[in-house]
Amino acid sequence: MASSSLSHPSGEDEDANIDAAAIVAAIYHKLDVQRRMAAKQKLQELGPKAIGPLMKLIRRESRQRERRNRLIAGFALICTGGALLGLLFGSTGNPTGFIGWYFIALVLLLSLFFATRPTLMQMRAVHVLAGFDDARIIGPLAEALQLEDVYTERVAAASLKRILPRVRATEAALIDNDHRTFLYHALQSDDSDLVIAVLAALEQIGDSNALPFVEKLSERPVRTASDLQLRNAASQSIPAILASAARHDVGSTLLRPTVEPAKPEKSLLRPVADARAADSDLLVRPAASIPE
Repeated sequence: MASSSLSHPSGEDEDANIDAAAIVAAIYHKLDVQRRMAAKQKLQELGPKAIGPLMKLIRRESRQRERRNRLIAGFALICTGGALLGLLFGSTGNPTGFIGWYFIALVLLLSLFFATRPTLMQMRAVHVLAGFDDARIIGPLAEALQLEDVYTERVAAASLKRILPRVRATEAALIDNDHRTFLYHALQSDDSDLVIAVLAALEQIGDSNALPFVEKLSERPVRTASDLQLRNAASQSIPAILASAARHDVGSTLLRPTVEPAKPEKSLLRPVADARAADSDLLVRPAASIPE
């Protein structure tokens, strides 16, 4: 879903008024077609304003998944201990106990299978987020790569590979420093297509902080043909990234905040002193009458 607006993202107060969970739930409502259409229309009207609330929703669901994983890990320890006890009881001629604890061990394995899966709401929110076609989505998608969730990472990477090659230098201000860091770390990805897309974007929006990551990639040991491709691509990108960094530095200098004026006694341009405070002996006076 495209957005033509190029305004900056809304503030925290405005984001708080957007119920991203309700919008996502309505978009995926299976029975109420009108509700789905209304939610999609609402999302279209919000445009980039919905990006922040959607990302907050994804973070919240990710934290919920982590809490669930900790609970399952604790349950796994209990089941493992129980299964070991069950094996001991089974070896003493009690097959009923052995079967019971074997069933618990099977439940443990099934629990571990679902442990790393994101919540349904997170999966849906990621899909909605990835549907935007706007440079402002690059930062949140780069952050989504770091959520340690294979499903979210796959969806985010696919969207980034679509958007990054089309980024222009004029859109550099749409990506803040924190999100740039996530983008730079994406250069270490095993997905060579994603790395190539990141390099293409950095040629337009890269700053001086990107250079160490790109230089490290250009010195990457070559073990496979993919390693050689990425190494060459990084080396070829460095001149363009240097030029982009220079543009970024100039822009930062021109937009730096004003500083407090220097104190008058430390400035070469000083205000004129009060004439009334001048020494009366230094004033210019008319010459006295010369006697003939």
